[in-house]
Amino acid sequence: MANSAPVVIASNQTNVPIAINSLIYPVSTNNSSVAQLAASAIFVGIIENTQNLQAAQLEVFSDQPYTIFVEQFIDAGGTKLSAQDSFTRSANVPYSENITIPGNYFRVRVQNTGASATTTLQIDTTFGIMSTGPRTVTNLGNNRMAINEIGGSALSIGSQLSSVSIPVVVASDQMLKVINLDTIVLASSITTQNLVPAGAATAGSAVEISLNGDATLTTQITGIYTGALSLQVTVNGTTWVTVGGTPFINLSTSTYLSTITSALTSVFQSEVAGFIKARITALAAVTGTATVNLQASSATSMVALDTPLPTGTNTIGNVGIVSIAPATYATSIIGLAPAVLASDIVTITGSASKTITITHIDIDGVQTTASQVLVLFIKRSTANTAGTSAAPTIIPLSSLSSAATATVLAYTANPTVGTPVGTIVSNRLFVPGAATTTDAQGLSVVYGALSQQPLSLRGTSQVLAINLNGVTIAGGSINVNIEWTES
Repeated sequence: MANSAPVVIASNQTNVPIAINSLIYPVSTNNSSVAQLAASAIFVGIIENTQNLQAAQLEVFSDQPYTIFVEQFIDAGGTKLSAQDSFTRSANVPYSENITIPGNYFRVRVQNTGASATTTLQIDTTFGIMSTGPRTVTNLGNNRMAINEIGGSALSIGSQLSSVSIPVVVASDQMLKVINLDTIVLASSITTQNLVPAGAATAGSAVEISLNGDATLTTQITGIYTGALSLQVTVNGTTWVTVGGTPFINLSTSTYLSTITSALTSVFQSEVAGFIKARITALAAVTGTATVNLQASSATSMVALDTPLPTGTNTIGNVGIVSIAPATYATSIIGLAPAVLASDIVTITGSASKTITITHIDIDGVQTTASQVLVLFIKRSTANTAGTSAAPTIIPLSSLSSAATATVLAYTANPTVGTPVGTIVSNRLFVPGAATTTDAQGLSVVYGALSQQPLSLRGTSQVLAINLNGVTIAGGSINVNIEWTES
């Protein structure tokens, strides 16, 4: 204006319209920069007066990820922050937004959040008359607005009708579970017999409920009446089937019923999963009025039996895995003197009433002159006869176990051996001299470990024999330990 001449319009002239061909947007040198930033470094603009400005246009580009902070203040010193907005962008993703600046003072900060220094950073801030949203937009570019109405209807938190609810899109990799409200049918009456049990019920003979995917039906019966009431269900909505077994559980007595007994008033539960409708109906003659209240729910019902259990002890299954160790027994034969040219020195014979499962056998001993002895485990299909033997004491590992039913014999004179099925173990056992200090190197055999099949004897004709293969052990003193279970 200092270099322009003033123009005076005569009082008898009208104003001359002036058209603006373009607008000039002043650049903010205080909040613009092309200086590159090191990793984690931040550009801090200078607070400037924006009291006469409507909006700012901010454009940023960087080859490193970055965060923008737009700050507005009441005072020039920047001590009274009135608004702050932040925006994050990935590397090489530009930012360009118009920002309403109601604050008196304005500043921009930009931080390099990348791991390397920028090489293409440019920050441009201009002021002018621009189209903007409310103050600024969110980090995702949306207007900062609260969604509190649809079509003029106010929204509120909690369960609402679909007409005043916001649609939700479920991700394609997620499952949608629809939860239905319980369906309730209150205070309907049954006063007569249903003469059409497979179809549309006789008027006054049934109370029907739509299940909508519900699994449990709760029924409350009140009133004064006679006549049994039955549960019927349908899948196609027109053909009805009477549920057999014991579909009702009387919650007041915990008893299971095939029908709601004549004149009985109580609350009952039934399992109705998989059907679209259920109904309580009178398939026999009725007097008086049975008042029926029904509620269908997605909750799990109490368990009911399909049919009554027969008289006596019954097994209907178990919940979980119950592991109970079978009765276990052990015997120890100490200082056995084998016969000359010893054959079977110890046998364990099966039981007529139990399965004998051998789990562990140990053998060691001494003799006059140290040597190796071949020890055989032979399974036989008939018991030994003759010979001289003794039965060692058998000890149950639990005092609650009954007496063992297996038979163990230790031979000091060779028996007439039973029929062999085959040899299952053939090992050499070092038996030291009795006068030496050398430790006996015992033989230990374990069965059934690591999920392997155990060694079992079934019946009195099955025998496991420990055999010395016809060897004479001069001055022999043999120890044998056997452990087994019976079930």
